[in-house]
Amino acid sequence: MRALNSLSCSVFAALCFSASPSYAGAPLNPDTVTSEDEAYLVAEFDYIAAKFSYEPPTVHLRLLRNDTPENIVTVRRACALNSMPHIYEAVARDRAQVEASGAKAAPMPELTTFCLTALDEARKRNILPGLYANLALQEQGVHAQRSAKQAPLLQNNEAWHTTEAILKAANAGQVAYTSISGQLRVLPCPLALDAGYTWATGNLKAEIPVALTQAEVAAAARQCYDPTITTTITLHGTAYPVQQAGVIVGAWLARNGG
Repeated sequence: MRALNSLSCSVFAALCFSASPSYAGAPLNPDTVTSEDEAYLVAEFDYIAAKFSYEPPTVHLRLLRNDTPENIVTVRRACALNSMPHIYEAVARDRAQVEASGAKAAPMPELTTFCLTALDEARKRNILPGLYANLALQEQGVHAQRSAKQAPLLQNNEAWHTTEAILKAANAGQVAYTSISGQLRVLPCPLALDAGYTWATGNLKAEIPVALTQAEVAAAARQCYDPTITTTITLHGTAYPVQQAGVIVGAWLARNGG
């Protein structure tokens, strides 16, 4: 796959990523987090909550750090496509039922912290492109990531082209990107953040157009993972479309080491 740092210009430069036509009103395909993925993650969280019932929320983070690359991709996809809030709601309902019966269940960590931990762990293992390989495979009808078996489906830089398409659309503030199959795919803020983080990890010296403090980055990241915030996020006094803000925040998170 094409190296992330092989771009000759900044992801934020108009020369590289010019604005694409508006997708306002265009029909969008549903996101690619399957009900099976959601059910799997809910079951995993419920199991951990029961098995480690007297531990703090950090138990989820510790186990995530030691999970398989495939499961880290699954978590990142749920986070990036804004399914994690729905999963958290389901887990909270299950936990309430457990506690109503007199038992105890370990609480979940704060959602943004959990999602950013998955990103940071992917960075540490050098598997950040895995999410985009997964999305590229899904565009070709493959819904399980088996890299060795599916390598021919990724031999033409499909994963990189997916990342690039997301970055272009996000930088232009678009609500959708064009997938490698030519379909419009929804582009929520967390997916833009993930793409910005992934790109900036390979371009740590690249200029980021908005100077942000760590406190501003943390606050904006929480807004990005909030599914009720769908239009703009204010960065250092200026309102940006959530997609563009996501790329900027993701880049700063990578710059700050996650």
